[in-house]
Amino acid sequence: MATQPSLKPISTLFGEAWRLYKKHMNALALVGVIPLIFYGAKIILAPDFVASYGYPLWLILVLLTAAAIFALLHLVFSIILPLALAEAVDEAHKGKDVETSAVYKRAFAETIQYLFVLMLVLIVFLGGSVLFIIPGIVAAIYLKFAIFTYLCEDKRGMDALVTSAWYVKGSWWAILGRQIVLAIVLVVAALIFIIIVGAVIIALGFSPAIFSILFQLFIFMILIPYGMTYVYLVYKDAKSLKEGKEPHKDFVNESEQLFIVLLIVAAAAVLIVFCVSTFGRWNVRFSGMGTITSQRANSGYMMNRGNMMYGRQYNGY
Repeated sequence: MATQPSLKPISTLFGEAWRLYKKHMNALALVGVIPLIFYGAKIILAPDFVASYGYPLWLILVLLTAAAIFALLHLVFSIILPLALAEAVDEAHKGKDVETSAVYKRAFAETIQYLFVLMLVLIVFLGGSVLFIIPGIVAAIYLKFAIFTYLCEDKRGMDALVTSAWYVKGSWWAILGRQIVLAIVLVVAALIFIIIVGAVIIALGFSPAIFSILFQLFIFMILIPYGMTYVYLVYKDAKSLKEGKEPHKDFVNESEQLFIVLLIVAAAAVLIVFCVSTFGRWNVRFSGMGTITSQRANSGYMMNRGNMMYGRQYNGY
């Protein structure tokens, strides 16, 4: 009896991910650090920092405008970063040279479709999370490869989600386990960095800001690119198990129906929260108006009562 194929061992995946990352470390680190560069520029031009130098007003306005632009660039590049990193890892895996400018250029060209897939993933996850968290975790694992099915297989919209779920089908627990192990490894690596580098920074008497910069560089240049490389290899491994197999019609229909239900649940949850929040604000406002009206009425009553008593005393006199 033929044994059913399974995913590669976790140790093998970690080794392959490290070798691929190490081989293209400079390129992957540069792709990862771009949003952080804009963040650093925004911090340097922050209002408190600029105002402390006593620059003339016109220069302060120019610098603050530049800070706002860098803040916007930081936000945009942070949103695009997962797609750009996935593109870079895919090229590295294919043995191509990774060029940062070309990677981001292609990522921006795919922005609209990418954001649509990302929005679907987030809404489906939200819909599952509304149903007592566990369905959200289940949905998150099934949709783990949506960015890769979109990027590497040109799947669009709901097709990217369904294809991701197809690759995960039959390996859900194995992929969850690999994701948990990755999270543990990244957290441990971050803690080791904090303990060792933090101790050195304190011993040398440097500012905590120096440690913050170094830690963020460690996150964006090593941990995030390596994590993306690992997940990409898990995706390729899961896809290989379904090689030559197309998702049958029943699976596609059931998956689409389930995702649509979760989308509706998420939309309903957002609508309910909005209505409750709005009703609460109006209730507080009207309650406040009622309290003020009551206070005014009581105040008027007391004034009238005081006038009546004064009148009686005057008449008696």
